[in-house]
Amino acid sequence: MPVGQPQGPKLTRLDGLERLTRLTHLGLNDIGAIESLAPLAALGELRALGLTGGIWTTQGLPSLATLRELPKLERLNLMSAKVVDGDLGPLCDLRHLNQLDLSPRNFEPAELARVAAAHPFWRRQLLALRDFDTWERAPGCKKCQGRRKVLFLRSKKLLWCPCCKGEKLAALVADFERLVEEKQREREDGGG
Repeated sequence: MPVGQPQGPKLTRLDGLERLTRLTHLGLNDIGAIESLAPLAALGELRALGLTGGIWTTQGLPSLATLRELPKLERLNLMSAKVVDGDLGPLCDLRHLNQLDLSPRNFEPAELARVAAAHPFWRRQLLALRDFDTWERAPGCKKCQGRRKVLFLRSKKLLWCPCCKGEKLAALVADFERLVEEKQREREDGGG
């Protein structure tokens, strides 16, 4: 029972969705300022959920606490979305989550580290440091023309040249890894 991605008037409420209890996939794109995700709590069969912004817009979302009520959720897409309270903690409790897409630049590193500690697959995905300059005639690094890496852990600088800025890049990754380890210890101690 998939539901498509509506592109109509902006919404403020999701009322009515709670009646779709057998729904397994739901994608809502650039829908407006939602007051609450509470109606989603009734969708216990939901396996895939997308609450995304548009190409040029960021989707504002209320607290994600309701997502804890979705025990079967496997895939979550929050690309171009920003949570009002900035709390990604509810994602840590999604035991079956195996695919996560979100815009890391919209969240604090400590929140990203919480999610990475709970979901090692996402930690690997985040720190994959993919090449940015992969297309023909890509500009590359201004200094050495080498391929730059994408690192989403800082809001101001996104592209890093491993040749020219390798030490700084390695230090940022190491700092994040330490933060993830700290969050992992907090989880093990029952505090996060």
